[in-house]
Amino acid sequence: MRASQNQIAHKASRKAAGELNSHTIYAIRLQAPHGHTGIRALRHTLKALWRRHGLRCVSAREESARFSGPAADHATKVEP
Repeated sequence: MRASQNQIAHKASRKAAGELNSHTIYAIRLQAPHGHTGIRALRHTLKALWRRHGLRCVSAREESARFSGPAADHATKVEP
């Protein structure tokens, strides 16, 4: 039995609203070595994660160089 156009449209709207995405999302923070932008390495890493492990990046953002957030409690910042 084929899905009706209304069923397809309803499923698409629920997916756009995030109702169908109940998968776990993992957050990691990466830092490029001093003197490197790291954007190419990040792009290659994200591509490899998708191709080899099926993990897709759903969001990415650049943070300031300052150390903040929950990971700051467990990490040590190394001064250059």
